[in-house]
Amino acid sequence: MKCKKELKGWLIPLAIFAFLYLTGWLTPVAGKIQSLILYTGILNASTETTVSEDYFDYNGSLMDSEGNKLNLTTLKGKTVFINVWATWCPPCRAEMPFIESLYEDLKSDEDIVFIMLSVDEKWEKAIELKNDKDYSFPVYTAIGRRPASLNSTVVPTSWVISPEGKIVYQHEGMRNFNTDHFKKFLKNL
Repeated sequence: MKCKKELKGWLIPLAIFAFLYLTGWLTPVAGKIQSLILYTGILNASTETTVSEDYFDYNGSLMDSEGNKLNLTTLKGKTVFINVWATWCPPCRAEMPFIESLYEDLKSDEDIVFIMLSVDEKWEKAIELKNDKDYSFPVYTAIGRRPASLNSTVVPTSWVISPEGKIVYQHEGMRNFNTDHFKKFLKNL
């Protein structure tokens, strides 16, 4: 009896999961749920995160959604916010509205550059998501291999590079970057 009752308790969640998976809605729905968690402020970005003393490797090039090439060496002397993400990653989707708001607030500052680097195998999916969500931040893909400084096995991963080329912030996992504290951190570098 107890086993039957326990099995019934699992049927509805399994049916919901199967439905979301089979319809392709699992990733967007999971991203929305995780985004709600970010709205609580529990996972706000903290600039007190321990970072390496490494310098960023500017060797490499990226391509934006318009087909324009960006040589990373042109970013020397600027503060660079980099987020490595994928369309199939619910935490990546969860933090994107917060990164979009951060970008909107800081895009007029010529000394701060945003790079949303997609690791999707099909680059078109990243462009499609950007357009569907009407995001204005720039989306890139690596031309050839990703620079060594951007190699992470976790998505999302975010970095902030100082104008001197030092990696001053690195975080694996989702965060709400759209806070006054984080904006001040970027502006003061």
